[in-house]
Amino acid sequence: MNIISDVFCLQLTLLRKGFLIRGAITVGDMYHDEHYCFGPALIEAVELEKLAMYPRVILIEKFARRSLFDNPTVNSDLAEGRCINNMIDKDLDGMFYIDYFNVSPDDFDGIIDELFGYLQDLKKSIIDLGDASKNNINLRLKYSWMRKKFEDMMTSIYSNDVPNIQGQAVEGIFKGICSKLRFTE
Repeated sequence: MNIISDVFCLQLTLLRKGFLIRGAITVGDMYHDEHYCFGPALIEAVELEKLAMYPRVILIEKFARRSLFDNPTVNSDLAEGRCINNMIDKDLDGMFYIDYFNVSPDDFDGIIDELFGYLQDLKKSIIDLGDASKNNINLRLKYSWMRKKFEDMMTSIYSNDVPNIQGQAVEGIFKGICSKLRFTE
């Protein structure tokens, strides 16, 4: 659970600095010291990372399911009300991944300005990726994936009468800011 939480926080921090990351998390035997790193878990992680395709960190299914279903702390609070169940999602390709689109004010110490700053940075990363993808089919696939995830997130925010982010109402000036985050075309 701590690994998932740490990677989630790392994704948020790096995205704010303009970096998108891709990777894989697995469980198994591995040896490492300051000079060497080898073992079946490393090989599995390298092979799994190739399946990530998009800017996401994927998890082997047994690790994701163990974190989601077998962990006695799944339904209890993680730091500031966050729980593993809303940090991991299963994508259309069947891969479990750490979902950096599903954010809440608690992920930013309740500072709503930080949350909206993150969402603006996320949208900017998607736009930049879209600009870079005009001549590159591989980037176009990544752009399409990110744009779809972002649009799904915005649809979720506006699915009720009062816009909300993970159950917390978005009111006043932030309602206007949030509406500006939507893609228009």
